[in-house]
Amino acid sequence: KPPLFIALRKAIAARNLLSELIDEKRQQVHLQVTKALDILEVDLDQVAYTRLLKRVKKIRHKVNLLTYSERAPFLSRLDDAYNQLQRQQMLHIAAVEPKLITLCESVEAKAHEYAQNDAIALHTIQQQLHHLQQQWKELSQGLLHNTHWARFKVASEQIYTIYQQRKCQDSVVRSDNDQKRAELVAELEQVIAGWVSDSPNYSSCLALKNDFHTRWKAIRPYSAQSKSLDNEFRDLMQRINEQLKQELQRAIAIKQTIIDSVQSLAAEETISYYDAHNRWRLLFIKWKNGPHAGRDEQKLWQALQTAKRRLFERFEKTQTMQRKAATADIDNVKQLLSELQSLAADDEQGQARCRRAFDQIEWHNQKARSYWHKKFSTVSSQFQK
Repeated sequence: KPPLFIALRKAIAARNLLSELIDEKRQQVHLQVTKALDILEVDLDQVAYTRLLKRVKKIRHKVNLLTYSERAPFLSRLDDAYNQLQRQQMLHIAAVEPKLITLCESVEAKAHEYAQNDAIALHTIQQQLHHLQQQWKELSQGLLHNTHWARFKVASEQIYTIYQQRKCQDSVVRSDNDQKRAELVAELEQVIAGWVSDSPNYSSCLALKNDFHTRWKAIRPYSAQSKSLDNEFRDLMQRINEQLKQELQRAIAIKQTIIDSVQSLAAEETISYYDAHNRWRLLFIKWKNGPHAGRDEQKLWQALQTAKRRLFERFEKTQTMQRKAATADIDNVKQLLSELQSLAADDEQGQARCRRAFDQIEWHNQKARSYWHKKFSTVSSQFQK
């Protein structure tokens, strides 16, 4: 067997194998195209035409792998499906056209608004631009020649230009705010360092905390690089909270001591009203000048008032009796004055009797005694004239 004969036999065998593979592949493509066309015809009225157009292109590519005789029936079905999709596209264009015009007008209005109003936030402009672009993408699907694209593009580019300009300005503001945040942290560190020699009371510490917290929150916006300052500021505020807690405990202890002192006064049975009043006044001045007890202030104040009532309730009965006696003294004086004024000028016995009655009054209020003594003396002097 010469080598040429062997090579010829191998070539014939390879050709036969290749023909079998091509026939097998053609049969697979035939089945795939048949199945795809059946599904496509079912989905013509159910699936968006833009998706179906892509499927038509894929099916047509597979049909081109078949022979001309096998290709003819598939091409006829593909043309029918494509013509139906073209009709759907025309209907879609007619329905979408007003929406595209409205969208273009909306983009132009947004561009004008952003150009006039500098107070609109950057993220708002970015979100609105992205939302408008998404709307355009959804409405313009399947439109090969969109006459409104140029109008939409010009307006959206105007918005993007405004966004870029605001972004540059915002970066400058953020840089300045980063510097302010760093300075505020340094200032707070310096204040806390000064507590070693001069520790603030609860009210001062609370006012300091609120002031720095308000100033810190007011520094907006800032860059992401300065977020590390948040941890430093948080640690410093934690130190202030610890100082607040210590001062609160100290204030509560001071005011509890005052309450205990008032309760001790109430327990003394031999104390006079004058001493009780003076010592209460000194304790109350100490309370007013003392530190604030925060959320416990109201509770401690109620406890102090309870101790005060217990201290002075023993004197209430005596004071009531003294007030009644002082009132009776004044009534007696008024009666004597009325009687004295009704006497005749030569009735010396009646005048002497009124003077003796006036001198016998046991006054329970010294201020009232001075007042009525002057008045009685004035009336008596008229008879002497």
